[in-house]
Amino acid sequence: RAIHLRRSHHPSYPQIGPKATAALVAWLPSASQLKSLHMSRTSLGDGTATPILQALVDTESLTSLDLSDNDIGVVGSAALGQLIGMLPALRHLDISWNKLGVDVRHAQQQRFNTHAASLGLLQGGCLVAEGMAHSTSIRYVNVSWNRFSDEACQILGHSLNGHESLEELDVSHNFIDAAACMVRTPPQ
Repeated sequence: RAIHLRRSHHPSYPQIGPKATAALVAWLPSASQLKSLHMSRTSLGDGTATPILQALVDTESLTSLDLSDNDIGVVGSAALGQLIGMLPALRHLDISWNKLGVDVRHAQQQRFNTHAASLGLLQGGCLVAEGMAHSTSIRYVNVSWNRFSDEACQILGHSLNGHESLEELDVSHNFIDAAACMVRTPPQ
């Protein structure tokens, strides 16, 4: 019922390879009773994370997802945002230490691939935040160290507004100011 994959910090251990990814992607649709998937520090990146996230769509029993420290970027955030909204039982989400947003200063100095640009360079955090609007049973969310922008944090706040089950939200170490953390309740 639970899968825990973690890569050692030792540099000689490789990331999850194409064969392991293909096997996991093939197996996940049959894992209808899977409750917990922990793949922190497995160097997934967008290319490996995206098919895994897409394979999890029918895993409605998933209550805990940990994809922390995986270099998931703007491209993978589209699949992640979609998935979050399709997991009704999700209670625990840790996607810290990824690259779901982009450092504006870095974006001005670098050229990014066309696919990332077509998604909207600074919108990765927004895509994830929008997905959380439909995850009403979520209790713990960690999006720290993701380069979330003010806009992404505002969308996250609005998406989670009214989620009575939410107990902990960590948005630390992102590119946000105090105003971005303010979420107003709509007038009644």
